[in-house]
Amino acid sequence: MNKKNVNTSNQRGSLIILSMIVIFAMSSIGLSLAQTVFTQYGSNKQRLFVENAIGAAEAGVSATKQQLDTNSGFTGWNTANKQVLYNDATRGRADYSTEVTSNADGTKNIISTGYVYRPGDTTAYNTKRIKAVVKIETQTMPTPSVYAGPGGLSMFSTTVGPTDANHTINVLGKLTMNLYAAIGTASSAPTVNVANIACASGGEYPVACPSNQQPLSIINSASLRGTVCATNQVSTAGIYSPGSLEPNCVAPVASMPIFDKQGFVNGMTSSQLASNASCVTGSRTWGANRTYTGNVSVGLYCTATVTGNVHITGTFSVSGGSTLRAQDGLTTAPTIVVNRQVSLGDIVIQRNNLNVGVRIISFNSNNTSCSDSPSCTTLSSADAQASVSAQGITCQFCIPDASILWSYFGRTSLGGPTVFTPASRSGIASVMGGSVSIDQYAFFPGQPTWMPIPPGTVTVTGKNKIVDYQQLY
Repeated sequence: MNKKNVNTSNQRGSLIILSMIVIFAMSSIGLSLAQTVFTQYGSNKQRLFVENAIGAAEAGVSATKQQLDTNSGFTGWNTANKQVLYNDATRGRADYSTEVTSNADGTKNIISTGYVYRPGDTTAYNTKRIKAVVKIETQTMPTPSVYAGPGGLSMFSTTVGPTDANHTINVLGKLTMNLYAAIGTASSAPTVNVANIACASGGEYPVACPSNQQPLSIINSASLRGTVCATNQVSTAGIYSPGSLEPNCVAPVASMPIFDKQGFVNGMTSSQLASNASCVTGSRTWGANRTYTGNVSVGLYCTATVTGNVHITGTFSVSGGSTLRAQDGLTTAPTIVVNRQVSLGDIVIQRNNLNVGVRIISFNSNNTSCSDSPSCTTLSSADAQASVSAQGITCQFCIPDASILWSYFGRTSLGGPTVFTPASRSGIASVMGGSVSIDQYAFFPGQPTWMPIPPGTVTVTGKNKIVDYQQLY
């Protein structure tokens, strides 16, 4: 073999070795790149599941806060009642569970857990928890004429008015007017807010009704004259000038008025049996800041004079032409808190020499343990829904002059016919309840039918504000 052939063979061998080295190097780089891409893809996918779990937990905080805005007794959705955020073949499923607990400073903790699942899986691939602390915002009630809760306001052959633009009719649920029922007059138009929060969903009550449900029903020659803001309302039937339906208006969302029953009961300085406040004919004077244990009955032309705040642990009835009145000289309406039902029939609640009446609050509900408890001021969703139709205060053929009737959980009913005479009566101050029913109960035109609630004594809860927020893991 000559030298030229040897050199050629060596060159070919070197090229083969060099090619193998290059191929090996490129393969290693390719594998490394593929591993990097695969790792990056897996990391991005894992990050996406983490982000989706956080998003589900945040959705749980938002939904729970919305529930608390209309139902302060809401306790969350437990793991057996998870709320689905999305569920499809591409993304899989995401849902959340929440828990609400109360703090001594009045704030509430929302613990929300978000769960994400790969398509077809039933076991969560990733979970994240978020804690939010919310605080309810409260405000003094703006002189409502009527404040009806989720059970709504129903009126039958009833005239409410006249009033003025400074007074409001607030309805958390729906407003039904039938057979010549009327709000306002041709010269006087109140403000009417109807929030349409009257429905139940997923075991929760009350919640906002679907957008296709209108909250106003004004039929059989009924009429509404006022500035009307009613959520989801489109029809203007029965709404006349002055005032009109504000288009696309969303009524202010606020929970029912709140009252510090525990503080009120703690303010009682003495206690007597109910028999000491009851009477048949004659008269009784009730001591201020006193608890009467049992059922109080005032009947057959008896006059009961209230000298200050009173707590009645049982029922309270006034009938037979009797009179209930605030003591002369009182400048603030005394409050009568009653654990159970109040029945006012064929009686007069009389204002004193300074035009001050009384305020009666019934805590009657479907849950008697809560009604009797000083500290219980919220009900479960099921009890709240059942209680709006439970009779709290009945005013039948009665004249609650310059007074406030308030069923904290149940229904306040006014029944007639009863007419206020301008020469002798100033009219009822306010009617409130989980629901309010006014049937054949006329308020005489030409007088200040409605009077404001004493300032600073009643507040309403508004929306919850988040004051602290943290991811737990």
